[in-house]
This record gives sequence, C-alpha cells and structure tokens, in this order.
Amino acid sequence: MKNKITSVFNSILEVFAKFRTVCHFLPLLSSVAWVIHTAFDPSRFVSDYILVPLLFIGWAAALIARPVKFITLAIK
Repeated sequence: MKNKITSVFNSILEVFAKFRTVCHFLPLLSSVAWVIHTAFDPSRFVSDYILVPLLFIGWAAALIARPVKFITLAIK
C-alpha cells in the first residue's frame, strides 16, 4: 500500500515538474507579443484579441514558474 501511494505521489510530482518546465518557456511568448505590439503597432483587433491574451498567459506562466522571483521583481 505504501509503495502504491509513493508511486502515485512520484507520478504527480513528475507531471508538475513537466508543467513547470513548460511554464519557464511561455514567458518568451509574452516577450514576443510585447515586441510585436511595440514595434509594429498592430490593428486594434490583433492587439486586443491576440496579443493581450498572450501577454497574460506569459505573465501567469512566469508567476507559476518562479513565484518568489516574480513578486520580488514586481516590488523592486
């Protein structure tokens, strides 16, 4: 019974580790969206419905990947 619980716990930790790995690379998506918005000044539709959600996804991923670093950077 104990090995089964340990096995389930380890599999949950592996899934969480993979999720955090993906979250480390999603802020790059946010950075690309920010550069596109700043450099090309896209139409209002592209800005509101494509780039802004990408920015929020990137910020949420950064908060999940490194919460303490993200908060201390925001405070500074």
